[in-house]
Amino acid sequence: MRYLVRYAIIPAGVGPDDYEPADLSRHTEEYDLPSEPGGTYPDGRPLVYGPPIPVVEDAIRARHGLSRDTNPLVLDLNALPAG
Repeated sequence: MRYLVRYAIIPAGVGPDDYEPADLSRHTEEYDLPSEPGGTYPDGRPLVYGPPIPVVEDAIRARHGLSRDTNPLVLDLNALPAG
C-alpha cells in the first residue's frame, strides 16, 4: 500500500537534549509499505492496519542510505487512495 510519510532526521550521535525540533530538516515522501488486514467496518469496507513505525523508519533509512544510528522521526503517516 502507498503511504505519504512526513518525517524529520535526527543525525547519528545526536541525543534528545542536543537539538531543537524546529531545527531538524523535514521531508515528505511516498513509500510502498506493508499493511495488515484488520477485519471490516460495519458497512463492509476493509479495515487495514498501517505498517509498524520501525518498518517505516527502516524504509526511510534504506531509501537514503542512512546508518542504523541515524534516526528518522516519523511525524505523519497517511495511506494514499488506491488507483
